[in-house]
Amino acid sequence: MALKKMNIVMHLKQFSTRNIMNCYGNLLENFKINSHFLNECLFTMMHHIAGDVHSSQLLIEPSVLKTFSSILRDDMELE
Repeated sequence: MALKKMNIVMHLKQFSTRNIMNCYGNLLENFKINSHFLNECLFTMMHHIAGDVHSSQLLIEPSVLKTFSSILRDDMELE
């Protein structure tokens, strides 16, 4: 069986939609009770979508911005 080369950016583009970003924002609304692992995964995906896929405009979703504001207001420590 021949191995195919995987293009990670093409793979990430599958998750670069407003609908998916809205889901990430909804999940992050519970950042205080989420596991550290879940929050880290969500931030990592957002980082890759904004940086590697060049789709930072997707972070301008109301659910995402609202949660970012809450995180800043609560002075949540991000590692």
